[in-house]
Amino acid sequence: CRYFYRSGKCTRGDKCQFSHAQKRESGQPGVPKSSSTESQASPSEAGPSRLSALATDFVPSQSLQEISEDRSRQEAQSSVTSRQALKQSSGDAEACGICMEVPVVFAQHTGCNHYFCVPCIQQWRKQRSVRGEQRQSNSKACPTCRSRSNFTFVTAEPVANQQRLAAIERHRKRLKQIPCRHFTKSLGLHRSLDSRSDTPAPAAAADPNADFSKGKKKATPYCVFGDDCLFQHSIDGKPYLFNAGFKDMKARR
Repeated sequence: CRYFYRSGKCTRGDKCQFSHAQKRESGQPGVPKSSSTESQASPSEAGPSRLSALATDFVPSQSLQEISEDRSRQEAQSSVTSRQALKQSSGDAEACGICMEVPVVFAQHTGCNHYFCVPCIQQWRKQRSVRGEQRQSNSKACPTCRSRSNFTFVTAEPVANQQRLAAIERHRKRLKQIPCRHFTKSLGLHRSLDSRSDTPAPAAAADPNADFSKGKKKATPYCVFGDDCLFQHSIDGKPYLFNAGFKDMKARR
């Protein structure tokens, strides 16, 4: 008993399960040297909290070690597979072609299947325009493949096939509700119209001083994109047609 060994006293007295045969003498260590027979109590003498076991009893057998190693390899392989699947799910197909991050909303072109962040594509076009690399055109070049598109549309998620066609059609219809700023400016309208707002502006009315029927006009309807323009061209609530597209309108200037 370590208590009896240290102080010569034990509160359990005769009920103590350990030996009171040894008592520490001066100069001896504070812990008694126990033999294998003294350090182990028989099951009949020891309760559940007093059961002892040798350290070798906790050493796993060869079969258990092999199972543990196999399980570790499976977990490592599963982790690698999960990382690869995650990388593929948010890989090049859904990443912005400029910053390589997953966009909050996806800017897409009608002529290809690449995706971009809206700020990234705007900044890219702005830089090209400043350097004089982007010619005035009704097409938009893709930064990745350089294919040209009539316009760029935005969706909350990447779309393809029929969903893509439906998204393009919705975008066209929404733009047709917004008065064209070039057309509005050419008519000399004294109205502040935000042609790029999400809320469709009311249909524009022509300048009352403009005379379109006799050819004596103070204002001429004009839009550089002509009938190719995606925005609304209307006079007094009626659609106005140029009977010319972008190329012809550019040649008339």
